[in-house]
Amino acid sequence: MSQIKNYQTSKLYQFTAIDTFSRLRILEGYLEQSTYTAWLFLVQVLSFYKTHVIEVKMVQTDNGPIFTNRFLTTNQDKLTDIGSFKQRLKAHQKRSNSRGMRPLFYLSPLEFLQIYFWLHGR
Repeated sequence: MSQIKNYQTSKLYQFTAIDTFSRLRILEGYLEQSTYTAWLFLVQVLSFYKTHVIEVKMVQTDNGPIFTNRFLTTNQDKLTDIGSFKQRLKAHQKRSNSRGMRPLFYLSPLEFLQIYFWLHGR
């Protein structure tokens, strides 16, 4: 990937995927909102969940233009410091996946998956 320059403007874009069974999530930040970044994120999601032995059977979106390719415009001028944004997202992802959640009987998503796979022999 080419080097990303730091620009001082107003927008960064966050993509989030959450497994509905385990609540395990992945977060990623991008400098633009486009069909290409949506595709990049989907590739990262599939790889991330594969490393956690989770099969992705369905992807549900908000039907925004980046997922449906309707009314799409990209604006390369809306950039800011992506490095610090990605660091914050990574810290939030780690914290979210390590925090106990009520739907999981107050286990974290990582703890829940560890127990689930232990019980089911994976």
